[in-house]
Amino acid sequence: MGLSNYFRSFLCENYSNFSGRASRGEFSCIAVAFILMNLFMAFIDYHNGGQYYRDIYIDIKFMIYKAYDILNIILIFPVSSLIVRRIHDLDLSGWVFVFYVFSVFVLYFCFDVYLYALLIFIISSNLLIILMVVRGTVGSNRFGQDPLGCGLGDDVKMGGVEM
Repeated sequence: MGLSNYFRSFLCENYSNFSGRASRGEFSCIAVAFILMNLFMAFIDYHNGGQYYRDIYIDIKFMIYKAYDILNIILIFPVSSLIVRRIHDLDLSGWVFVFYVFSVFVLYFCFDVYLYALLIFIISSNLLIILMVVRGTVGSNRFGQDPLGCGLGDDVKMGGVEM
């Protein structure tokens, strides 16, 4: 599956599809795109401030940040669905991601001890990243077929022996 197919699948076909499985390749391509987008925003933030244009002050940073915020709001559903489908590839329930998001919000907004909340956030984020890069189950699992299509099915013969 090519890069354009991953993005088409991400934005069009699986926009709000929380069932099925997603491969590491699909997740990696989308994650790299988000990292590049954030690096671009950091570059804009560092090198660009308000500018004067024909005696009118235009805050370019503000306009770009608002566009970035709108883009993030639009992409909440497809990113969440991609993470849930990636967790499904490991034969885990998507509620793992919901528990992660809920725990982060509860820890941050309900406790005055922000150091503990930060520590738990760092640990749980690292665990989620590890889950995203671990190889999924080979073959079909309870959430669907292998997204790579290389799993051994019931009718596949290997070396003349039916598996």
